[in-house]
Amino acid sequence: LRKNFQAILVGKNTVLKDNPHLSTREKTGNPLRIVLCSDGVLPGKLNIFSKEAKTLIVCTKKASKKNIHKIISKGAGVLLVKEKNGQIDLENMLTELGRANIASVLVEAGQQTFTSFFKEKLFDELVLIIAPKIIGKGKMFVQDKIFGELQTKKIEKIGSDVWVYFEPKKSIP
Repeated sequence: LRKNFQAILVGKNTVLKDNPHLSTREKTGNPLRIVLCSDGVLPGKLNIFSKEAKTLIVCTKKASKKNIHKIISKGAGVLLVKEKNGQIDLENMLTELGRANIASVLVEAGQQTFTSFFKEKLFDELVLIIAPKIIGKGKMFVQDKIFGELQTKKIEKIGSDVWVYFEPKKSIP
């Protein structure tokens, strides 16, 4: 799935809790890694700072010059965007990414980031991957009920997983 996108986006909490590589696990063809981190505070020993793919940290004016310089010194880029309700303005961020010719972004985020994209209707498709595994204590992946606003596009079985593709319901004029 990651190979089909120019960028993979996660929030700061996902990076801090999971320390993901956000790569295809191949030597070439890795998408740009994008991390939402409004204050620019990230520890240096994270997998997102490895050389296997380029990394872009999205910040707001909350990020100090010192934190921005630390990010740059780790080899990552910084994108400063507007704030909206004290958070990163996702629509402004997507506009700026578009200006940089990044047209496809896989949001592989946790509950907070996913819910923000969903509430602002900033997605074309939702892919829910159901695996026959139980990991952790269990947590809802979205803060509000959403499936009433989606329609199923297709369902496929890949290995032992079931992939369910949803799209926003089309409103009838």
